[in-house]
Amino acid sequence: MNWKILLLVVFIFSLVGFLGFTEEGRKYAEILRNGLGGFTKLLGNFVAPFSTTKSSSPFEFELVVEKEAIFGQTFSFSGSKFFSTCRALSLKIDGKNWEINEEINVSLEGKGSLDFDLSGKAKLSAEAVSLQLNNFKTNEAKIEMEFLPEKIYLNNTNQKLINLTSATGRVLKKFEGIEISANFTKSNLKIENFFGSLELEKNLIIYGSANEIEINGKKI
Repeated sequence: MNWKILLLVVFIFSLVGFLGFTEEGRKYAEILRNGLGGFTKLLGNFVAPFSTTKSSSPFEFELVVEKEAIFGQTFSFSGSKFFSTCRALSLKIDGKNWEINEEINVSLEGKGSLDFDLSGKAKLSAEAVSLQLNNFKTNEAKIEMEFLPEKIYLNNTNQKLINLTSATGRVLKKFEGIEISANFTKSNLKIENFFGSLELEKNLIIYGSANEIEINGKKI
């Protein structure tokens, strides 16, 4: 009897190791947990820490929403390219005020922050390695600008948490060759540890990597 018990113990530990520590095993454990309910609750609780670690790994995604969803958000950037067609409400370059009463094109490379208030106004604060404002060009300049954006492009930007409320659009998640897409209407979205690019025109497009996306509290 002892050798049979020993074989059973070895089998159980081998099974738990397979389910907890291998890629294929975690997939089977997830199926078992969802399909068998209470019977696999104990096994699911054991495997959960490994599944959580896996789900928090960075993945690629693309999000398209109504542009109003960006209101109230802040983005930091470094080593980035920024471009905007906009109407400047206030503008300072190296501490000097500029008076501009027309639509302008602004492009720069550098680091700083981009903030959107709840009315849709944007505020740019940046240390630029290079800066172009219509036909004016300069290097190593500090710019502070409040503006109404018509178009925006910004890469190499990051945000620990993007929290969108009452958003309508679609999201595509890519992880290990698997693509998951979801459409949503007037939903709450959370994106954790975002790094990538954003484009704003008729819609807002955010793409890059993240560690987690939730729609109405449910992870995708």
